[in-house]
Amino acid sequence: MRKRTKYLNITVLVATGILLLRSSYLHFADDCTLTINFYVGVLCWIATVFLVLKKHKTAKVCVIILFVLSGFNIISFTVENIAIGTSTIYSFGDINYILPGVNPLFLFSFVIYVLIDKANSMALYKRAMNGTLPEMQEEYKKEAMFYYEKFKNCTDEEFRYAVKNIKQYPKVAQDAISIVIAQKEEMKNI
Repeated sequence: MRKRTKYLNITVLVATGILLLRSSYLHFADDCTLTINFYVGVLCWIATVFLVLKKHKTAKVCVIILFVLSGFNIISFTVENIAIGTSTIYSFGDINYILPGVNPLFLFSFVIYVLIDKANSMALYKRAMNGTLPEMQEEYKKEAMFYYEKFKNCTDEEFRYAVKNIKQYPKVAQDAISIVIAQKEEMKNI
């Protein structure tokens, strides 16, 4: 993890810790109600701090997950219910919880975090959307074998049509067509 990312994560966790301490103080001093969302937020924060201190490779992912979960009020770090629209607090006896809603404070903080740590955030986004390199290679192999079998077993007329319209096919299909063409030319030369 780069130094800038490390310091950014530590800053985020310290600021969140200050919010947690303030909320705990308000709970005991002013008898403010703490919700299940707050308790889950505390547990997630403790786990993330532990991972950051252990320098675990998933620490930056956990910090981003904290932002996303708190950005939609799934977890909370404050006694206040900060939300756009209605996100009321429901009570069942002594148990209180906040329904998920948009929390502009944490969503704005998340946007700032992503802008500051753009390279790592984009890499994480690409990995989440496309998978890891071995996963992408495995997917490419599966698609390549599918298209290879398809074009190898098609009739000559269908294959000529595929070669004629090769640009309309995805890259993996174009590669499979090229391999089949090379194999057919090799068979003619023998």
